[in-house]
Amino acid sequence: MPDPSQSSTPNVRRPDAYIAAIVIGVALGCSAAPQKPETAANPPTQGAKPATHPADGPREALTSFFDSVERKDFETCWRSLDSPLRARYTPSRLGEDFSTVKGPAEDKLARARAALAKDALKIDGERAELPIAQDRALRLVHEADGWKIAALE
Repeated sequence: MPDPSQSSTPNVRRPDAYIAAIVIGVALGCSAAPQKPETAANPPTQGAKPATHPADGPREALTSFFDSVERKDFETCWRSLDSPLRARYTPSRLGEDFSTVKGPAEDKLARARAALAKDALKIDGERAELPIAQDRALRLVHEADGWKIAALE
């Protein structure tokens, strides 16, 4: 009998809590708010460096992700994962993983929302991190189409 903790896909570990915790416990990759291009009608702020990514982009991504998890909208959840995770998972697989570890995943979602409410989000250029427990954090990366979930460690 196959081990249910292993994926049927070769070379892909089926992490019981890993992907479900990502899906349930943390952040959506909606694109950051579009920036107005610099034009004569919209000049850059005097002396300010143009921001490459709005500081609230990861926060918006996380909030949208949490909302999509609560709606069980796993298509949106899947789109919020970074490219390597999207390559390994499907929306239906995320839904299956969630139903398998629903209770612990909901707990992680609640902890992640609480951490976000406490302004624990740390942004450093193309990366962001939301600590959710001791030695545990949700990590985001900025990709071409917005902030995406890269890992829950």
